[in-house]
Amino acid sequence: MKISLVVLQSPDNGQSSLRALKFANTALQQGHEIPRVFFYGDGTLNGHCNSPLAALWQEAAANSKTELILCSTSAEKRGVLPQKGNESGTLAPGFEPSGLGQLLDASLQSDRLITFG
Repeated sequence: MKISLVVLQSPDNGQSSLRALKFANTALQQGHEIPRVFFYGDGTLNGHCNSPLAALWQEAAANSKTELILCSTSAEKRGVLPQKGNESGTLAPGFEPSGLGQLLDASLQSDRLITFG
């Protein structure tokens, strides 16, 4: 089964990000495919280079070919991506910025879309 995830909560605020990561790892171990994890709103802070979960998301994605997509607008507002006129960004390797179209595509290409947060 193809399952895409949406993560809405920062890794420092509650357990939703960690639950999403544990769910992803368990689903992958059981043979399911997770083509994309879309981080939106405060969830984009999972892609910050200082995020406590960034390395764990990177590891899960590397072992499964899962795309880690950050909403570019949300990430820019939270300083994960550089803002116009400021070249300093804090995007962790393995995370890619993109638009909401990637979320729509994930919902169309997957059997399930599960939201955490």
